[in-house]
Amino acid sequence: GHESLQSLPARGAWIEISFVASTVFWTPGRSPHGERGLNNIELAQEAADITKEEIEKNIERHNHIRTGTLRRSIKTFKKKKRDGSPYIEVTATGSNPGPPGSKRKKYAGNAYIAFVLNYGRSNLAGSRFWTEAEQKAIEIFQPRLELKILNFLKEKGLK
Repeated sequence: GHESLQSLPARGAWIEISFVASTVFWTPGRSPHGERGLNNIELAQEAADITKEEIEKNIERHNHIRTGTLRRSIKTFKKKKRDGSPYIEVTATGSNPGPPGSKRKKYAGNAYIAFVLNYGRSNLAGSRFWTEAEQKAIEIFQPRLELKILNFLKEKGLK
């Protein structure tokens, strides 16, 4: 999914944070008029941390926890695209040997396991645990972002 939260006033603050498949993008730097905006890196990290926490909660809520490996594998990483624009990714890392006594010879990547549990496959209905967690994170973060923007505008005497 793709959701975007943004503030684009003519003057004052500039922030754009988008959630795309658990990736939080932010627009660094200044507004179109050259003013410094909110600390977008901190805001993006807060959004990523909320997303990570909601994914971990949903892993348990949907009972996708046998060994706990998947839940412990959820991490956030600061990265840059080829064009240099920054983002923070929330992802499942590492691999999982499967439940105790499993005959699986190769370890399955946790990102693959999360994908299958979320979307399903021919013999398994997906629970949408990850998709739900992203939506919940947006619901939690949006009012916080709006309050921070409002406070920032008040500090600058713009509201």
